[in-house]
Amino acid sequence: MFEDIQTILDGAKEGVVYFSLGTNVRFDHVQGNFKEAVLKALGQLPYTVLCKWESDDHPEKPKNVILRKWFPQQSIMAHPNLKVFVTQGGLQSAEEAIINGVPLVIIPFLGDQPKNAKIFTKQGMAETISPRAVNEQNLKETILKVAGNERYRIRAKEIRSIFLDQPRSGLDTIMWWCDYVMRHKGAKHLKSPGAEISFYEYYLLDVLALFLVAFFVLFKAVKLLWATLIGLLRGSKQRKVSKKKNK
Repeated sequence: MFEDIQTILDGAKEGVVYFSLGTNVRFDHVQGNFKEAVLKALGQLPYTVLCKWESDDHPEKPKNVILRKWFPQQSIMAHPNLKVFVTQGGLQSAEEAIINGVPLVIIPFLGDQPKNAKIFTKQGMAETISPRAVNEQNLKETILKVAGNERYRIRAKEIRSIFLDQPRSGLDTIMWWCDYVMRHKGAKHLKSPGAEISFYEYYLLDVLALFLVAFFVLFKAVKLLWATLIGLLRGSKQRKVSKKKNK
């Protein structure tokens, strides 16, 4: 970790809030007063705030807020003084929060983020705010709520324990399967049959052909039925006309 960040984290007696919306969300691209609301909300917190920003400074930056283009996120997440992680809810960020048992405030923007936000909020380790609903007041209150209520951190630690309680580590699992494949000369029995399907099966052309044939048969049947009905109606009219002439 950078020495200045380490010093800041160690010296933050009241705690630290880490704010990062990842690499795909830029403050300048968010509509409305989002950027101004975020800075004002963070400035009212009784914590030191590390905020990932487009630049290392801003004319309206509050005194308790430190802006940087980049932070050593994993090291920050592992620090005991971290109170809350404010995130967009991307899978990687959420996983790092789980591994370190850090409660979340999630502002989901796109992709899988809204779904992730619902899951973590339902599990009790996060609160969610819609990007369109973010304002100075509700962002400040939500961060204070998660930081000040121990149940969020307790739940985050419980989920961390479940997540890490595995029969072997990820690295050990990878090594075991690599050895397994080598022992069995490529482990062809594990190869998916889908790797050898034909072109027409891969693109479901056989299924498409079946639907086309079924549609053609149905079309012909309806056409024949319609022609038969028209023929019956015409025949009925002709018989009525013939009866009138005979009278």
